[in-house]
Amino acid sequence: MTIRTAIGRSLTSIAEPLPAKLRTRLLGSAWQWQPKDTRTQILPNPDGDARIFIGFANYAGQGTAWAKALREVDGVDARNGQPTRAETAMTFPADLTVPVNAWRRSSAWAKRQFEVLSREYTHVLVESGLPILGSDSRGDLVKQVRKLQDAGVKVGLLWHGSDIRIPHLHAKEITDSPFQNANDALTANLEERSMRNLALAEELELVEFVSTPDLLRYRPNATWLPTLINQELWKPATSVPTRTRKKPIVAHVPSRSALKGTENIRAVTLELERQGLIEYREISGVAPEQMPQIIKDADIVIDQLGMDLYGIASLEALSQGKTVICQVGERVRQHVAQSSSAQVPLIDATSATLRERLMELIEEPEAAAAQAQKGLQYLETVHSPGNAAKVLLENFVQ
Repeated sequence: MTIRTAIGRSLTSIAEPLPAKLRTRLLGSAWQWQPKDTRTQILPNPDGDARIFIGFANYAGQGTAWAKALREVDGVDARNGQPTRAETAMTFPADLTVPVNAWRRSSAWAKRQFEVLSREYTHVLVESGLPILGSDSRGDLVKQVRKLQDAGVKVGLLWHGSDIRIPHLHAKEITDSPFQNANDALTANLEERSMRNLALAEELELVEFVSTPDLLRYRPNATWLPTLINQELWKPATSVPTRTRKKPIVAHVPSRSALKGTENIRAVTLELERQGLIEYREISGVAPEQMPQIIKDADIVIDQLGMDLYGIASLEALSQGKTVICQVGERVRQHVAQSSSAQVPLIDATSATLRERLMELIEEPEAAAAQAQKGLQYLETVHSPGNAAKVLLENFVQ
């Protein structure tokens, strides 16, 4: 923590009433917000016997999707929130969007948020251990949760991935884990974050959810809450398109290449491309609304290698009738089969088997199409809004 940050945190309450320009001069631009930002509230006010608020992360728009799914249930209303910067390109729609500095620094906003949550909501689902009432020096999540509980609100925790996945345990179990080097800066950062959140979860002892089944390794008492695609943006295909190209297009979207096994994927796909067997497309820096068309143009999509999980990228590709390669792992497959009686419709591969799996798909397009058809069916059952709402209602609301 810098000296300026330490001073800033101690002076936040004093600086709150000051004009924005004066606050900036005293504390720096990182502490800036506008008076109107502190009046941001959740609108419209919820209506129903069960009224749920989800925030403050909304990674990949999942908070929005889950809230929308809950609103389809009679007697239930739900809203979600996220902090954001105006210059952030990857902002997803949300019911409540709070300027990040107001969320981080403003005691006036924190007070207003508590008043709304305690008065209007029956349940609050805290994402990724992020403070639900702001994150400045008053932002101790344990205190915030206890305050909401004292007001009669039921609180739960929801983990998305790197917030609770413990790198050193992951590296012990998975040969291609991106966390093999404990001294790597990203690995060290995620280790510290996950251990901090683990301690937080143990202290709070709340109902917990995880968005991918692999996370049950770290929170075995949690419940898997299936992720959802944006049904408007990723309108599911009604059938699997017939492959007409001699050379299939293989796409990979390395949203976070260090955690996607992108180097290992490139080593195989670029060699196959040089041999004239495929056309490889690596997509980055594309706005979310442009992604469906890019995936539609592909024949095979590689999500990730090395993680033993599948996430929203796999589901989005499945929704377009694509054959998807992803290192899912046996643990995840078993849990899905036990909890839903469904089989994960993804082609499993590691860095050692990726070439073999791709060659099989190239040489057997009918088998690839049959696998893609299973993907469409899987989305309709396991990753449907109705199923996600059912999981939340049975394990948290009721």
